[in-house]
Amino acid sequence: KAFQMPNGVQADLNMDMQTILNTSVTSSPIFSPTDQTSEELCNSHLELRSAVTTFQLDLVDAGVSFGFSPAGSMSTVSSINGAAKVRVGTIAMDFSLWQCDGGSCFAVAASTSTHAVVGGSVTFDLDFSSIKSSAGLVFNPALAATLRSIMVDGIKQLSASPRLPELAWTARVRDYNPSSGVLILSAGDQARLLPNQTFEVYAPTDTSAQGVCNVFQTVAYIHTSNVNSVSSEAVVDQVLDPRGVQKGDVIMVRTVNR
Repeated sequence: KAFQMPNGVQADLNMDMQTILNTSVTSSPIFSPTDQTSEELCNSHLELRSAVTTFQLDLVDAGVSFGFSPAGSMSTVSSINGAAKVRVGTIAMDFSLWQCDGGSCFAVAASTSTHAVVGGSVTFDLDFSSIKSSAGLVFNPALAATLRSIMVDGIKQLSASPRLPELAWTARVRDYNPSSGVLILSAGDQARLLPNQTFEVYAPTDTSAQGVCNVFQTVAYIHTSNVNSVSSEAVVDQVLDPRGVQKGDVIMVRTVNR
């Protein structure tokens, strides 16, 4: 929520917080942010949604707070234009992962994190006479480090969710040798694949001109045997359909212990 800082400047943290979130997500070993994807009906994509639910900073010497809570802005003073000691009162953020298919989305995992991840007590100096926008507040080194720590913790919690295999991930069969049972798939180390990961191979079964989205049939189970930068070799563990594996088939993540 927008709020008024103690020097009377209106603060809207959205763009500045988004910048910190992008770098926090990029530092994760699991997720990588991308640009806006196609809005076509059959396009599948993931959304990481975040919200700052409480952002309270305290003016130590004045004994007042500014920022916002779920109830709204809590700014109570607008006449401070010099140096002041500021303490983090409460900062809380929520994060969620959404799987989006065919124009609808559902949540797969969620987490929450607070300033407690940095010990709960952060105090820093601010010169309100030099702060002309929310960026001057957000990118104060001590506050920015706190915000980044909260985001990294929230993303780490999402990364540990046992429901991550439900998220959309696909590759394609680029080549297949039936005699050796080895295929080439269109993803590798850059997509963070590892040896001995298990996958399912799907064949499209909807070829009608009226079909909006392909319907898929499972034809084989495979596991990666050799991972390179942009492609990988995989061994076919089980063929489930007489059709077998063909070039262009879709590969999706398989959870073997379900």
